[in-house]
Amino acid sequence: MALHRDLPYDSEGGRGPAYDPTTHHPLLIPTTGASGPYWTFDDFVWGVEQAREGEIAVLTFHGVPDLDHPWVHTELSMFGTCMDYLHRNDYTVIALRDLVQCVDPTEHPAAPAG
Repeated sequence: MALHRDLPYDSEGGRGPAYDPTTHHPLLIPTTGASGPYWTFDDFVWGVEQAREGEIAVLTFHGVPDLDHPWVHTELSMFGTCMDYLHRNDYTVIALRDLVQCVDPTEHPAAPAG
């Protein structure tokens, strides 16, 4: 089985690496879970479970709903199920702009590509 860092990008919803502030530059924060038509609740749970050992799960919901862009559309019922799961399991959810509360923005790899 491939490590989660080696997951291929799926433009219609998929899995990706968790954000590791020690190896990812803050200008290249990866998406751990990208909602889309092929993304399941199991994918969502897998994504939030990646938030461990100093890594942060970054979830992307482009549109709830997004009928004009079906490749990133999320059904309202799926979004509700995901938010309920986060609530019931006491996850802390923040906006990306508030990441500074968890990560020192002055400590990161020197170059975005490295």
